[in-house]
Amino acid sequence: ERKAGASTEMEPERGSALRLRDYEILGRFLGLALLQYVTVGVRLHPSICRLLLCDNKPWTITDDDLIALDETFFKHKVAYLRAHDVDPLCLDFTDVLHDRAAGQHAAAGQPDAPVELVPNGKEIDVT
Repeated sequence: ERKAGASTEMEPERGSALRLRDYEILGRFLGLALLQYVTVGVRLHPSICRLLLCDNKPWTITDDDLIALDETFFKHKVAYLRAHDVDPLCLDFTDVLHDRAAGQHAAAGQPDAPVELVPNGKEIDVT
């Protein structure tokens, strides 16, 4: 039985393709609710609300936005890259959906293929 005020995760142990599908379904659901003027009792992160309410105008994401969204990501990726020379890391504009420790094997359903962050990202070096 679900208690009032309890939160739910979208099954993080499921494969990434299924999880991405879950997010797409959630997005479609929220879009339909907006089109139909239906109030949905869902709390969204303030950064997501800001993105939804920007009226398709560009906005600059700040360090504070990134920290609020994912403090670990900011600390271990953004701050590190700013503080160190990135040339020896041979970075490009790709990332993986699931970070793993050195020597750790991919779990079933988690592809190893990098995702391009920009078109042709694997051909663009980070400098």
